[in-house]
Amino acid sequence: MSVLVSVLAFAGTILVLVGAHEIGHFVAAKLAGVRVLEFAVGFGPRIASRRWRGTVYSLRVIPVGGFVRMAGDVGAPASDEVPKEEWFVHQRPLVRAAIGLAGPFSNVVITLVVTVAVSVGFGSPAFQVLDVMPGYPAEGVLLPGDALLRVDGRPAVSEAAIAEAVAASGGAPVRVDVLRGGEPETLTVDVVYSQEERRYLLGFYHGLVAYTNRVVSVDAGSPLYAVGVRTGDRIVALDGAPVASAAAIALAMQALLPRDGVMLEILRGGEPLTYMVPTTALTIDELFAGAMFETTGVVYHRFGVLHGVGAGFAQFAAYFRMFGEVIGGVIGGSIAAGEAFRGPVGIAQMLGESVERGMLDFLFVFSLLSLSLGLMNLLPFPAFDGSRVAFALYEWVRGKPFPPEREGMIHAIGFVLLFALLILITYKDLANLLR
Repeated sequence: MSVLVSVLAFAGTILVLVGAHEIGHFVAAKLAGVRVLEFAVGFGPRIASRRWRGTVYSLRVIPVGGFVRMAGDVGAPASDEVPKEEWFVHQRPLVRAAIGLAGPFSNVVITLVVTVAVSVGFGSPAFQVLDVMPGYPAEGVLLPGDALLRVDGRPAVSEAAIAEAVAASGGAPVRVDVLRGGEPETLTVDVVYSQEERRYLLGFYHGLVAYTNRVVSVDAGSPLYAVGVRTGDRIVALDGAPVASAAAIALAMQALLPRDGVMLEILRGGEPLTYMVPTTALTIDELFAGAMFETTGVVYHRFGVLHGVGAGFAQFAAYFRMFGEVIGGVIGGSIAAGEAFRGPVGIAQMLGESVERGMLDFLFVFSLLSLSLGLMNLLPFPAFDGSRVAFALYEWVRGKPFPPEREGMIHAIGFVLLFALLILITYKDLANLLR
């Protein structure tokens, strides 16, 4: 991966996403009649700036954020030249809340627009087979990595569409159109009725991204690393049972646990190796914490304009679910914060890799970053937009403002904590990159 590609992809993405975020605040402030003193992309010393119509537009040295400084805002210098009615602090609480929400809203809109445009213009992500269920009709017919195009002639644009197509078969075999290795194939799969789930099934797991059994990174503190698993290893069997995908590994491990140990068979450069992994009192999440598997990438397919728009909205909703699952995992402890969050180095690496895989993969990552930027800023953490909205709502409910000096101090403390966290995450990203 070219370092230059990563740097350029990072700089361009941050410039667009942060710029759009701040434009949201800027436009909302202007519509509310608030004087904007400075519109900045980045933090730290100014690299370049220009004053136009009373506002300074600046580019700063640390490209990981930005801000809109408004007259009368917390921390903004007092100015007798600006009429008091144009001060941010003198606006109604709900107006201040709307200005605070405008930035995240811009990022959410960008995600929606890009996702729908990609789905209509280039295609939407096709669901891929993650693994098949032993003993079910899909076994031996569908393979991990197969990209689903149609089920009985119906576009496989969503989980609901796939389930509806199988249900409509009434138990008769269904035709499944897939992309396998980039080539289209038409397969016939029998259908079985599940008394437990009370519906017809083909017997496979699916998702938008499939993962192979090859380990692409493993943290030094993870249980797998402790027994000898290294980056590049391919896990081929658990207790003698062959596994060909990450999903198969997880399902096999789920069936084996709880127990004291599991025999792990791997291939390293073509050489077979065997390790006994202690699993006493470990969950699957804990066992595989710190390990990442190779992805087959996102497979895009055009389903037509109307289906493309629907698939774009479905993908947009899926992004929200992904974000919620990650945040829930971090709060619940099942996902390490170091795995969930990336600093500038990690984001640059991720963007660079997506560019090398192609424009559609880059737009996929771009959309996720835009939504993450918007939703993260809604969290009521000091220095985030969410905290400013919270203070405005506090005044609206209580009928009196929170003391500006205390609010400023809270935001300053939050900014310091965020900057410290950024340094820690960047250190971890550099360590992973150099390992």
